[in-house]
Amino acid sequence: MCTAQAGTFMQMVAADRSSKANARIMRQNAKMAAFRAEMVRNRGRMEEIHSRNRTKKTLGTARTAIASNGFAVDSGSALDRVGDIASAGELDALTIRYNTEMDARALETQAGQYQMMAGLERQKGKFSMLAGATSIATQTIEDYEESQKASDVLLSGRTVHERWYRPGY
Repeated sequence: MCTAQAGTFMQMVAADRSSKANARIMRQNAKMAAFRAEMVRNRGRMEEIHSRNRTKKTLGTARTAIASNGFAVDSGSALDRVGDIASAGELDALTIRYNTEMDARALETQAGQYQMMAGLERQKGKFSMLAGATSIATQTIEDYEESQKASDVLLSGRTVHERWYRPGY
């Protein structure tokens, strides 16, 4: 009878260790997702800066071309053209910022989910331990009750003949 209890104990310990290991993995995944979110934000800031620099370069080239053709850069259609370039460039920079932030937030959400999964894994391990302990206790009680019944029969004073022989059959 003790073999079943030992097996239950081994399963209980294995389930707890497995859940602890899974929780560690989930916490590490959460750290990596948070790190990736920060890296995405850093990359986005750099792309935004580069986008604004490209816009400044394009504006300078456009102003130079307009001025070299003899037009005033600060009035009329030339000013409209320069304004359009600046607006499009700023829209590009803001689009980069928005997309970067969405990517970073998705990674932060993923990190949060990994943290929750780590907590659930630990709870699963604790419940496995509790279930195993309950099972062992139940098995022990049942084994004890069974042994008491067997000893009661032995101590009842009945002979083997009386236990097996039934008159009238």
